Amino acid sequence: MFALFNKKTAKKFIVLEGVDGSGKTTAAHCLAERLGYEYVKTPGDIFAAVRPLFEDKAHVTGRLYFYLGTVLYASEDIKKKLARGLGVICDRYIYTTICYQRAMGAQVSKELEKEIISELQMPDLTLFLYADKEARHQRLGMRQQASLGYRGDQWLEQNDQFQDKLVKLFKRYPMKTVDTSKLDSDEVCEILLKQINKK
Repeated sequence: MFALFNKKTAKKFIVLEGVDGSGKTTAAHCLAERLGYEYVKTPGDIFAAVRPLFEDKAHVTGRLYFYLGTVLYASEDIKKKLARGLGVICDRYIYTTICYQRAMGAQVSKELEKEIISELQMPDLTLFLYADKEARHQRLGMRQQASLGYRGDQWLEQNDQFQDKLVKLFKRYPMKTVDTSKLDSDEVCEILLKQINKK
């Protein structure tokens, strides 16, 4: 006898996009643990050694294609995980990549965007995490004290004009927005879980 398909328990591919300091990474780890999903981030750790080579502000085109390449690489990994019946939570994906690179001056044509997206495993649900300036600066200050991982893009995190530009670019895409400004990490995780269970 065939098992009935349960929409609420079926493994999904969920992406968290958003501005710096919105709580994406903390939320992604929380969701992965609560749901028993695989955690994936872009760029992945495999690119840690070469990533600094592409952070020069003058290398706009090289930086664009490097980051697009990391998303394509992640997509292939995600396809394999889904094929094995695993759920996936991804910390930043194609919309973050395109928005950041456009905000930094890269020319991302609609044709290139369409071509890249056509090659990707697209998520079942994409959630956009937003935080106001005060919340962002508080969280980023705590992150700096902890010295967490590679921080080559730290100058972008503290640039409020850049972050405001990002928000405008993100709004072009079909994502459910979750304002994390007044929420602690547990509250954010609970709200995101409810959104996922609705899908």
